[in-house]
Amino acid sequence: MEIIPVLASLASSVSRAGINVLDRRQFRSANNSSALIGYWNNFPPIILMTPTVFYFVAFEILIDFLLSPLVILVSFLIQLVAHAFLYAYKFLRVVDVAIISKVADFTIPLCLIFLGYLAAYSNLTVILMLILVIVLPLSLRSHFEANLSILFLIGALTLQGMIFFGLSYKDLIQTNPVSLIAFAYISLVYRFVLSLFFILLRKKFLDLFCYPHHSISMPTYWLRGLLTTITQLSFIVAINTKNLTLIWLILNSTAFIGAICSYFFLDEKLSKYDLLLLLTVFVLTTSITLILNYA
Repeated sequence: MEIIPVLASLASSVSRAGINVLDRRQFRSANNSSALIGYWNNFPPIILMTPTVFYFVAFEILIDFLLSPLVILVSFLIQLVAHAFLYAYKFLRVVDVAIISKVADFTIPLCLIFLGYLAAYSNLTVILMLILVIVLPLSLRSHFEANLSILFLIGALTLQGMIFFGLSYKDLIQTNPVSLIAFAYISLVYRFVLSLFFILLRKKFLDLFCYPHHSISMPTYWLRGLLTTITQLSFIVAINTKNLTLIWLILNSTAFIGAICSYFFLDEKLSKYDLLLLLTVFVLTTSITLILNYA
């Protein structure tokens, strides 16, 4: 087993967990718009990734990705999920969002089975439905908007997963580092443009020039941008290996790392019940991933 992909997957998981903590902090500090936060979250990583991109990627490749309808579609889906996460962080703890996001690992294959895109394993279908019946009610809250954010997040992740399943990534991008870097960069650009569009739609023109200082400091936004850059680039290094089993296990541990970080940096309480539910969902989603051979 190569050590570099393992280290890269660890770096990606830790960085992703750090992003989750900062996103939760943004909404604990003030009642901000997810469109505004998305706009300022996407700006720093574009700047930070630009030197790496123009060093490794030919200009013609960037233009090809920029003009690709599939890249635009995927970027829209990614930003939709990002908005769903930000909306959820308004009402829920990091550990809650981590657990709820894993529900999509059950809803995606279940929807694909019902639609006939996956072989309808009767036993697997029953297991998935039983898991949903148990896990989903445990995730719901008494607050209406909190439940709305939960359903929005699960729905966005499920939609993204189903469309990604239908798309052939080999048609979208070649699985080599240069193409992956180009794709990651252009998708960030389109996500930034989409956030810009939402702000202009709300006629909040001053938001384009004044970052939400009442949320987190400007250096913290750049820290988040750095973490995003590390997450993107380390993920690309991590998945470029023949043995993905261990890599996916490490990447799937982001929820644990995020929960621990939120405990230390946000003083969010973690009960034994939280940890048990998180561990249970982790084991179940890992098992489903291995069974369906997602890797």
